[in-house]
Amino acid sequence: MKFQKSKTLSLGRLATLSTIKENLRVKTSFQKSESPSAQVLDNSNGHSNGGDSDSILLFSAISGYKEKTPRYAPPPEHFSISETDSPRRPSSALSGSTDARASSFNGQHIAADETFSSSAEYRDYDGPVMLREPAVDGREADEDSNGEVGLQRGEIISTSRDFEEEEELWQFPPKVSGLGLDRRDLATDDKWVPRHPDLIRIKGFHPFNGEPPLSTLMHFGFLTPTSLHFVRNHGAVPQAGWESWTIEITGLMTKPKKFTMRDLLCFPSRRLPVTLMCSGNRSKELSKGGKSLGLKWGPGAVSTSVWGGARLCDVLQHCGVLMPKKRGVQYFVCCSGADKLAPSSSSYGTSIPLEVAMDESRDVLLAYEQNGDLLTPDHGFPVRLIVPGFTGGRSVKWLNKIEISAEQSDSYYHLHDNRMLPSQVQDLDTAISEGWMSRPEFVINEMNVNSVICTPAHSQTLTIDPSNEDAAYSITGYAYSGTGKKIGRVEVSLDGGKTWKFCSVGYPAQPTKHGMYWSWCFWETRVDVMELVESSEIVVRAWDSAMNTQPENSSWNLLGNMNNCWYRVKIHRDDPADDPDAGQDERTISFEHPTQPGMLNGGWLQTSQASEPESERELTLKLMHQESSSNLDLGDQLPSTPRLL
Repeated sequence: MKFQKSKTLSLGRLATLSTIKENLRVKTSFQKSESPSAQVLDNSNGHSNGGDSDSILLFSAISGYKEKTPRYAPPPEHFSISETDSPRRPSSALSGSTDARASSFNGQHIAADETFSSSAEYRDYDGPVMLREPAVDGREADEDSNGEVGLQRGEIISTSRDFEEEEELWQFPPKVSGLGLDRRDLATDDKWVPRHPDLIRIKGFHPFNGEPPLSTLMHFGFLTPTSLHFVRNHGAVPQAGWESWTIEITGLMTKPKKFTMRDLLCFPSRRLPVTLMCSGNRSKELSKGGKSLGLKWGPGAVSTSVWGGARLCDVLQHCGVLMPKKRGVQYFVCCSGADKLAPSSSSYGTSIPLEVAMDESRDVLLAYEQNGDLLTPDHGFPVRLIVPGFTGGRSVKWLNKIEISAEQSDSYYHLHDNRMLPSQVQDLDTAISEGWMSRPEFVINEMNVNSVICTPAHSQTLTIDPSNEDAAYSITGYAYSGTGKKIGRVEVSLDGGKTWKFCSVGYPAQPTKHGMYWSWCFWETRVDVMELVESSEIVVRAWDSAMNTQPENSSWNLLGNMNNCWYRVKIHRDDPADDPDAGQDERTISFEHPTQPGMLNGGWLQTSQASEPESERELTLKLMHQESSSNLDLGDQLPSTPRLL
């Protein structure tokens, strides 16, 4: 059925409709290539896992797979779906540049073409997604026999609840090749999930958790390619289908409902860049203070994407959510996903305050888009929560249930994760028996101020001779504050904090109409090369607009969370006598970061290297020997260099 008359729509809604429509019209089944060929990809360039060029990972590259409407089902064993054949493609108006090097801050917003303005005539939309206005002005949605909100075919109804401000068009990050099946996943429930080899595995067993190297984050700039976005999973990735997925919303409300994905498309869409950071970012640095229970994350458990979806406040208002009437009483939005986890096959669950969810300035989303595409399996397909500024652990993936409650979530993972306990709590038994875990004052929500040095990189060397001793050296990195406040300044010290140099700070994203900064920024300062030669370390700290800053020293805690102390890179001067090939006027300095992520060795804080695998290569080889029954032959091939498509 065609629409009877044209309506004026916001630019953000048009973009969402066009990309969703395009996705839902993709071919209907997997078609196997006649001559699939497996290839092994190389990590030996600057994007490698901590610089280990010998990582042995098996990936398949089969270009002959096409998928139906957004559904991720396991492809045939030992085969993978190339990222170029993913079921969702961005609309031509929003597709990203294929050259990540075009700008130092790739992903910065670009002005909309005058012919594609914030209001446009939209005629004859004949796609399968039929929109209908949610009941926000007294009109009720029709319900079918099973209680689900029914969708009507008909005209798109313009609404005053559409966002009046013109949303920015974002140049999405380029897609990188190399996405495929990892040899180490084939014996697990995640054997169907495509992943990128450059993600550094934080531990040698499942569930999968990985972060990109710092060099990769800086290479791509403001927006992180989806396949290189850090991943935090608590169990196997659930298989999901767009058409069959529902979100049940119940609790303290007048109209509990069950929404399909098509129902979510009825609501005004919101698209904005948001940085997600794990509570455990930089947690491996805390190992100096004692053994913590958290994963050993490096400084790369942070990434930024343009997320799109329906605002949670609109959906909850449509359900008639009840707000507390008494002062001091707090309600909570308790969310859970479809992943089945130990213990007791429970799902991952957590909660956020209801006042945060209903506050339009907080931009909490039921997101179904990431960087212009549908979500991928590792990032919550088909829908997840996005809570800007909060720890990534509150942004529940594979979201299928929301309950409004007078109590916080009773999920095991809400009670035992994303908390910062006092340093005197030394073990988990004490934390539980003495009630530390259940105390609300230790819950982590908003992330603190943090900054990291990305250049110089770990193990990088710099040779100084008469030709460059008068040159300037560029020190760069990222900074972030989860409060929504702007990073006011970033400072670098070369003398242990006695004196500080101001850095130039770049803000690729403008604040929201409510003045909130939900994404990271990048900083840079230039120092004389001879200053580096005379220094023993580089130190950075950041301040936000409320004058919150980073402490000089870390604060150890049992779960290894919220480390934001000054980031220090040590400078080592090599003895010319150790290098017989060095000229008389040559001097070499090298740089050492505090730690390397996960199972990788290295860093000036590393206390015990003998007890850990030498590299991911060693870990991979051990897993291969344990699975001697496998018929896959890796041969002597080395992976090839990942490249831009």
